[in-house]
Amino acid sequence: TKYASDLSDTLVVKYGSTTIKTISGITNNYSLSFSSSELNTIYSLMSTVNSGTFSFDLTTSFMFNIVFFAHLGDPNCVGYYY
Repeated sequence: TKYASDLSDTLVVKYGSTTIKTISGITNNYSLSFSSSELNTIYSLMSTVNSGTFSFDLTTSFMFNIVFFAHLGDPNCVGYYY
């Protein structure tokens, strides 16, 4: 469950070193599925083996805005984020 709306999640699914799927903007209750093309890639990569290793890498990024105020010629600049 996500608790902050300013967080952004990206999931990368790999078989070995091959990226099968990248999903950005994951939200609550996301259900992972594979397209026919993605499944064909998986089947092709596994055609000569009985098992393999998949990795599921989830990255969460914090998004924020930075606002700067400065007066022309003023060396002091005040900034904050929200």
